This record gives sequence, C-alpha cells and structure tokens, in this order.
Amino acid sequence: MGYLIGKKPPEGITAVGVLKRIEAGESFKDIGISIYWIQRWKKENAEFARRYDELFAELPVITPWEHPDSYSGLHLYIIRLQLGDINKTHRQVFEFLRDQGVGVNLHYIPVHTQPYYRNMGFNVGDFPRAESYYRDAISLPMFPTLQEEQQDYVVSTVRQALT
Repeated sequence: MGYLIGKKPPEGITAVGVLKRIEAGESFKDIGISIYWIQRWKKENAEFARRYDELFAELPVITPWEHPDSYSGLHLYIIRLQLGDINKTHRQVFEFLRDQGVGVNLHYIPVHTQPYYRNMGFNVGDFPRAESYYRDAISLPMFPTLQEEQQDYVVSTVRQALT
C-alpha cells in the first residue's frame, strides 16, 4: 500500500517514463499466476467491496460506484469523505487511520500538480474536479487475503476518525 509508515512519501513526478508491470511476452501463466487465482481474487474483492458498501452505508462517506453493465476488478476501494458533514480535515482522518495501523493511501494525486507538469505550465486550479476528488478520497485496504475481522477494524477505525 504505497510507502511504508514512517517513510517520507515520494516528492512527485519529476520526469516522464514508462511503468511496465509485465515484460513483453510474459503472461500470468509465465509468472506463476493461474486464471483460477485471478478469478478467485476478483470474486473475493467484489465480496469485500459489497461488505464495505454495507458497513459504510450510515457513515458520511461516498463509496465507489460501479455501472450496472460493467465489472471492476476492484483492486482499490476508495471512499470519499463528505467533508462538509464531518468536523475533521482529510489530513486528520488520513493520519488518524495511519496512526491506528490502517494501511490507507491516496489515489490519485492530480497529475497536473506534479513537478514535471507544473514546469510545463499547469497550475493548481486547472482541473478543479480532479483536485476536489483528491481532497476527499482515501484508499482503504483491499487485497485477496483480507479477513472480515480486519475489514471490521478498518470500518470501526474510520468511524472513530469521523467522530
């Protein structure tokens, strides 16, 4: 989940490059992941997401929306804080969760605010919706081995953070 607690986060994008997760010619089979496991992880993530949706239903957060005619792999579960309904800042909630051991992260930092793009002339305010999303979004733990007890802890800790 991003950088480790206690380490300084990266300074941002300073150059443009290519991120390759699988080399050309490789397949999931080549790297030891079978279709069975990929399908199982997708199914488990969907179940965890539905459970998160139910557990967050009464809290001042917006949960991920999925078009009924589509399907997401749900490798991230991002809530959006309804900051107008709570008496905390995004940073206060985020840091409280981190302090309590919840592996939260931020997705996605608006690209136009990164050093490389600022040097190209982009400014804060150029894309207000992206900035608004970033101001209230927090990624919660979502991974194939997540246990219900861990998920309960995440939700109860979010509840504490919002009050």
